[in-house]
Amino acid sequence: MKRLSIIIPVYNEAPFLRRCLDSVNCLHPSVEIIVIDDGSTDGSAEICDEYRDNVNFKIGHHRTNWGVSMTRTHGILLAEGKYITFLDSDDEMSKDGIWNMLEVIREANALPVLEDRPVIQFNHFRHYYRTNKTVTKYKNRIGNYYYDNLPKMWCMVWNKIYLRSFIVEHKIGFEHQLQYGEDEIFNLRCLKYHASIYCADELTTIKHFDNQGSICHNLNKEKLLGQTDALIRLLNEDNSQVFDALVRNVISEHWNSDLFKKIIGGDM
Repeated sequence: MKRLSIIIPVYNEAPFLRRCLDSVNCLHPSVEIIVIDDGSTDGSAEICDEYRDNVNFKIGHHRTNWGVSMTRTHGILLAEGKYITFLDSDDEMSKDGIWNMLEVIREANALPVLEDRPVIQFNHFRHYYRTNKTVTKYKNRIGNYYYDNLPKMWCMVWNKIYLRSFIVEHKIGFEHQLQYGEDEIFNLRCLKYHASIYCADELTTIKHFDNQGSICHNLNKEKLLGQTDALIRLLNEDNSQVFDALVRNVISEHWNSDLFKKIIGGDM
């Protein structure tokens, strides 16, 4: 069995794609890189095929655009690793990122019960292209974080590894209809079945902010309301009172944020 599956959905990211794929191009026999082109029309599909013969790469193609959520879910189904992680195709893995994850997986394997750490979060670098600076932000200390004290950046999937058997057992996937906030819902579903996120101190991903076509640069009222609707659907499920309180707190934080006030103006 592989120790780590890195799932990379690709859609029209030609200017950044080689940077991403080169950063995960390793020869470690315990790592597989699953790259799925999601119906790109800008040459990204051809760039993906350049890596087809590289060791540990699995390249797939969708004839039409499924969306990032369905593509990530497809990647989970293809994965063979004990743990899975996600990397956006306009970002990159840090120099020691893969090795840092493998070391943390090795430590997790030494636990009496592996399921004690089904979700492990890492710290990350952030690169700002206008100043050409790479810095560390949002660092969390080592340890478990629970509902009342979730780590900074808890709602992202690109800074975590997930125990694949845990994801499969609880049928945790991405909401396919969401245009924004699918990472948050995915992690909330993980928290529904395991009440903590374990944070490691290592740095892995380098987040880039030079892609003006990314979702975070193109938010609108429809996308934010769709995120709220998904959270409300989660509340309507059979949950514990403590988990419901967590989801309600997340909704409240969204609606009191400057982002929501700016785009929605406080109107439900």
